[in-house]
Amino acid sequence: MTMHPPDIEKYADLLVNYCCNITPGQRVLIRSTPLAEPLVLACQKAVLKNGATCEFDIALKGAQRQFYDYASPDALVKEPLLYAHAVANVDAFIIIHAPYDLFELKGVSDEKIATHTASRNTLKHLKMTRGATGDLKWVICNYPTQSLADAAKMTLSAYASFIAHACFLAHDHPNTQWGALSEMQAGLVTRFNAARTIQFKSKGTDISFDIHNRKWINSDGKRNMPSGEIFTSPHESSGNGFITFDIPSLLFGQEVQGLSLTICDGIVTHWQAKKGQELLNRVFQIDGANRIGEIAIGTNKEITHHTFNTLYDEKMGGTIHMAIGASYPETGGKNRSSIHHDFVCRFTDKSSILLDGELCYENGTFLV
Repeated sequence: MTMHPPDIEKYADLLVNYCCNITPGQRVLIRSTPLAEPLVLACQKAVLKNGATCEFDIALKGAQRQFYDYASPDALVKEPLLYAHAVANVDAFIIIHAPYDLFELKGVSDEKIATHTASRNTLKHLKMTRGATGDLKWVICNYPTQSLADAAKMTLSAYASFIAHACFLAHDHPNTQWGALSEMQAGLVTRFNAARTIQFKSKGTDISFDIHNRKWINSDGKRNMPSGEIFTSPHESSGNGFITFDIPSLLFGQEVQGLSLTICDGIVTHWQAKKGQELLNRVFQIDGANRIGEIAIGTNKEITHHTFNTLYDEKMGGTIHMAIGASYPETGGKNRSSIHHDFVCRFTDKSSILLDGELCYENGTFLV
């Protein structure tokens, strides 16, 4: 067991009651691997105690790699019936990321991955549309595994402690802590929602977007645990300039490092990476992947360094991130794509954010 039982119980309570607010009669699907068994069972218990029902989708070690190694061209694009039914019918997903091997897909054909990913466009859009209306709730979280710890260059016990602190589980009442962060971010969202344009500037970045009448979202742990960010989807035809992401990212089991993007009228026209260039060449061929679906600012000060895990890295206080691909319907975003992947950069050194030309953020600190 990599997490102490009290932390597991608090984690499950946070996921079921704070993040998803599970109520009697609802149907919940938990997706994970056998490595997260203690947290899966704790979540099931909490769901059942709330008068709801719970089912499981548990991925076996090596199954994803075996799929790509042996799937026929037809199998690569065929809709997964059980998952499709769940996307259309369940009330909530609890997705516990607990990988055996983060690099399981290393060496798999980029074309196969891109083809399979593109085939999920309709399901991705349905999930995001149901989420925007509140008809579907979901939360994504991590359970400490050796592969995640190795990627973060930590021992397994240190990584478990890192997760506990990032999710505020080290506090007696984590829900109260998330409520306080939500209140702080609510003030930021009010200011950002009043703006028409936003500009990000640093040594390797100078890019602006039209955000008029797009809604900024207070991401306070209801979908991602941990969270701590405000985000929106810019107007699809806006976005002009360049940006450099200095925090490495894992995309389909491959490392992307030192990524620079050039964007013209909302279209990614040039991309260059120190690692992962060939994969990106394939990814940007996926419908809708060549637009920015999200712009965001991280606020979680409990996350102090990157761990090769976007769920955590993008929430770090003093960072910004942008996602290529699908935008969020609840923000007013209209871009559809089977991909939505975030890239992160530090924004603490000679960095600024301007709203309608007015300085609102400097060197990692909000001025509003």
